[in-house]
Amino acid sequence: MNPIQILIVEDEQLVADDLRETLEYLGYNVPALVASGEEAIFIAETLQPDLVLMDIRLKGEIDGIEASLKIQSRFNIACVYLTANAARSTLERAKTSQPFGYILKPFDQRILATTIEIPLSRHKAEIGVKKALVAAKTNQQIAESKSQVRSQHFYMAAHKFRNRLTTIRLSLEMLKAYGAQMSEQRKQNHINGIDSATEYK
Repeated sequence: MNPIQILIVEDEQLVADDLRETLEYLGYNVPALVASGEEAIFIAETLQPDLVLMDIRLKGEIDGIEASLKIQSRFNIACVYLTANAARSTLERAKTSQPFGYILKPFDQRILATTIEIPLSRHKAEIGVKKALVAAKTNQQIAESKSQVRSQHFYMAAHKFRNRLTTIRLSLEMLKAYGAQMSEQRKQNHINGIDSATEYK
């Protein structure tokens, strides 16, 4: 089984290097270290990691929260914040991006491992649920399509049946009303029409 890929988004190189070393010791693979939100989005799209560890304050035009929102919505990749920022306002803003976790620096190795495993498990379960919902919707559409086809066949059969009944009824009415005045050939034509309408085709 391939090791779990974790993208590190951290603008302090020493912290990023320490984090990479810790993650690799825990058995994860770190395919890249990036320092800005813009880079994070680009690399997330390119590498499609299993998880992104995201600092909130970053280099560049966009911060970690905005980058996380874009990564999660565009690529369906789980993001966990790893930040020294414990301000209530930052936490409230971070919650709007619905992260899979929030770790405060300095981090503890055991807390880091747990905070990665739980989001990965949750994200995998969510993907499974989404796939199941898509499969259920597809099955429902197939069933509806088959039902529509059956309805169309039934409608066509009913229409054909009504047409035959109409032919029989009109021929009988004509024979009853005008049979005495009709030539034998016209009577026979109406009888043939009734015969034809009652044949199973």
